[in-house]
Amino acid sequence: PPATRAPSPPTAAAAASGASAAGTTNPAPDAWALTLDGLKIDRAQLRWQDDSLQPAAAFTLADLSLQTQALRWPAPPPVPVALKAVLHSGGADGPVAAQLSVDGQASPERATLALTLEAPDLGLFGPYLATALKPRWSGRLQLKAGLDWAADPAALALRIDDALLRDLQLRDGSGRGAVLLAGLKQLQAAGVALDLQARRATVTRLKIDQPQASVARQAD
Repeated sequence: PPATRAPSPPTAAAAASGASAAGTTNPAPDAWALTLDGLKIDRAQLRWQDDSLQPAAAFTLADLSLQTQALRWPAPPPVPVALKAVLHSGGADGPVAAQLSVDGQASPERATLALTLEAPDLGLFGPYLATALKPRWSGRLQLKAGLDWAADPAALALRIDDALLRDLQLRDGSGRGAVLLAGLKQLQAAGVALDLQARRATVTRLKIDQPQASVARQAD
């Protein structure tokens, strides 16, 4: 029979050419980039209903305004943030529970914020306060504070520049028969620093005016 010839192995150039053809892929497209020179939100509302509590809690965050600028993505730089809002108990026409303002700079890696809070009636937060203490709370709070946060290395620090708590009362019961358990005319704190990461707290000044408390022992 006629002699047969085995097929010759592919040359190195042909092998390289085949491998190159098989391994050729289209490069991945570049990621989307976002640039926003400014963002402003005016008079927004946010409704909160919490039926897990007894009684249920309902609040409305009204007159919400948010302003920031120079937004970039990816690799966003720290951007200025300004936020103001009014928290109402119930609907937007309900009594004012708190007025809030926040100013500072924030990014995905760190944030430095200044906070101002005024709460004219702590009793409006009764459903949440009742989860910690049974007596009913009343009083007024004014607060100026700051927050510093960082992702890496992890850091979280709260600074209270000035806090004023007035006419605090804790009462047991309701109506005219409610018994005053504890209270004070005024509590003022300044220069408070809380390093939550290091679990360290310092207080420069603390003043308490006219504190009072009731102590009773049952006959049995």
